[in-house]
Amino acid sequence: MRIQDTPPLTDIAHPYSSRTRWSHNDRHHRRIVVPVVTVAAFLVQLGGLSLQAAATPAFVQSAVAARTSSGGALATPARTTTTGNLFVVAVSWDDGTGTTVTVTDNKGNAYASATSKQLDTRHNQALQVFYATNGLGGANHTFTATPSRTATSMRLVVHEVSGVSGSNALDGAAVVNDEAGVQVSVGPVTTTTNGDYIFAVAMNDSGNTSFAPTIGNGFTERATAAPAKSEMQTQDTIKATAGSIAATWTMSRTNDAMAQQVAFKPGLTLPSDTTPPTPPANLVVGTVTQTQVNLSWTASTDNVGVTGYRVYRNTAQSGTTTALSYQDTGLTSATSYTYEVAAVDAAGNVSARSAAVVATTQSPAPDTQAPTAPAN
Repeated sequence: MRIQDTPPLTDIAHPYSSRTRWSHNDRHHRRIVVPVVTVAAFLVQLGGLSLQAAATPAFVQSAVAARTSSGGALATPARTTTTGNLFVVAVSWDDGTGTTVTVTDNKGNAYASATSKQLDTRHNQALQVFYATNGLGGANHTFTATPSRTATSMRLVVHEVSGVSGSNALDGAAVVNDEAGVQVSVGPVTTTTNGDYIFAVAMNDSGNTSFAPTIGNGFTERATAAPAKSEMQTQDTIKATAGSIAATWTMSRTNDAMAQQVAFKPGLTLPSDTTPPTPPANLVVGTVTQTQVNLSWTASTDNVGVTGYRVYRNTAQSGTTTALSYQDTGLTSATSYTYEVAAVDAAGNVSARSAAVVATTQSPAPDTQAPTAPAN
């Protein structure tokens, strides 16, 4: 006996496609249908819905911390953040002892390096950018940079950004070191996607307190991790069309500086679903007792997917179910009830109600037992 498969056929009859194989066993053929969930097939079946670029990524807020004394971990003040957003963290520190830094937060997000550690050996200063996409947010959110050894002159700036891709978000990075003079430029970074979010940070590593940079090239200043812009400053922009971009600063006087620039791809989203499901059909009454009515119906259809049903008794909602049946309990005997059912989808769209049916609960059984005879 030998089993062999012909090349697989693919049926796309609904969002979950079926991969069909024919097997040969002696003279009998068996058709085996194996469900295969494919994103592409699912999107095809969304009734015209398709993935498209999300709204332009948007800066939400920043969080800043800085110190000039020696110490360990440095944390930002608490913020209320939103789950699903991007968190970009720029850290600079005194690197006289070859220190490395890790970034964490109190929501359990994992931070990756967007750039490698950049070191200016003339001034023993380091700069690095970290990020977490599709992050967990919430109230009292703090961000912490922890050096591997005690470090001084530590600075920390966080950007929260909405509308950025939740996976494979990084679209390029650039760094510049030992930049001496009035002009600082980092990049260019050549983006591959329209609508990238561009984050840039510059740091004064010469100790000159007149750093005071002004930004250029269409960027917006966001945060400064020291008084009077004397240490580290961040900026950002949206690169509407894929291509080359460089962040620039003009300083108030000649300084030594480091700078980094990182590009993040925009997220993808589905357009709004405003189409309600079809009304449930063939609503019928099943078993009826004195206190219970059983109902069943035929499934509704929807351009995305039905998530449940609402059951109405005498026009008021009695309950909900994800099944195609419902048991209404706690009823009064010998009473008529009118039932309707409506379907609901994931977007909260509610269908028209089904045709109504009437069910009458059973009457109590006749009392045929006589009382006992009076005694004494």
